[in-house]
Formats: sequence, C-alpha cells, structure tokens
Amino acid sequence: MEKQILIDKASLADLRTMISDTMEQYLRPATIETKAPASVLTRQQAAKMLNVSLPTLHFWTKEGIVKGTRIGSCVRYRTTDIEAALVDIDSLKYKRKG
Repeated sequence: MEKQILIDKASLADLRTMISDTMEQYLRPATIETKAPASVLTRQQAAKMLNVSLPTLHFWTKEGIVKGTRIGSCVRYRTTDIEAALVDIDSLKYKRKG
C-alpha cells in the first residue's frame, strides 16, 4: 500500500515552498568536515623551530623526545609533534634528579 499525503487548504505558493524546501534538503551536497592538514617540516626547519642543531635533533628523535616520520629516505616532522615535544622538553627540566 502506498503512502498518501492529503493536502487540504494549502495555497499554490505554500505548496511550491514546501516542495522547494524538500528538494533543497535532498539535493544539497553533503558537507564533509575536514581537518586542516598538519604542516610538515624538514629536519632543518624543525631544528630551527626548536633552536637546536641537526645532531641534537637527530639524538632527540632517536631518544623519542621528538617524533619524526620517515617519508621514503627523508625524515619529516609535523608541527603538532614539535609543539608537543616543546611541552615535554619543558617538563623534563623538572623531572631530572640532581
């Protein structure tokens, strides 16, 4: 059995508005929320951002202080990882035993 809709006492303008609103709702493209891509830094850019030398950055990467990502034969650093490492580096200062 088909569903039936009875329209009573609706003006032609009201009917057009209802149909147009319904069509816009179903034909509107779905909006996709995307995150802004994290910028990726080279070793030189990451070292400059951290204000350290390249050997220090390499050591910190090996120790896990700064998280690096290998892309092919190159190591790249996300700015979010660098910022997280800056917070960790500041907190390590107070964890050292004298």
